[in-house]
Amino acid sequence: MKDKMKFIGVFGVFTGIGASRMIGKYFGIEGKVIVGFCALTTILAIILYLLIKKYYLGSLIMFLATLPLIVSVIGMYIRNDIMVGIGLALFIITLPVLIKVVNHIGKNR
Repeated sequence: MKDKMKFIGVFGVFTGIGASRMIGKYFGIEGKVIVGFCALTTILAIILYLLIKKYYLGSLIMFLATLPLIVSVIGMYIRNDIMVGIGLALFIITLPVLIKVVNHIGKNR
């Protein structure tokens, strides 16, 4: 199962890079904002699906991991580099914390 998840992750990264380049060539710098909003919409749909299936803890963890993306995309939309930097800093701060929390929860189940 882990091999399949790695393949899905790698496929998603390369698909995102390809889509970003194609849209970036067509729309210019605004294409990155479009790709960011598409990614954000997809992630929020996944969180909504988790809420519907009553996986509340998983949806909370995924929402907390998505907060830096939300801040960064809004910063890109309003062309505020400081907000994009804050989103990056939030990502650097929240990622290790979420990894520790998920590992702790996984050991207790």
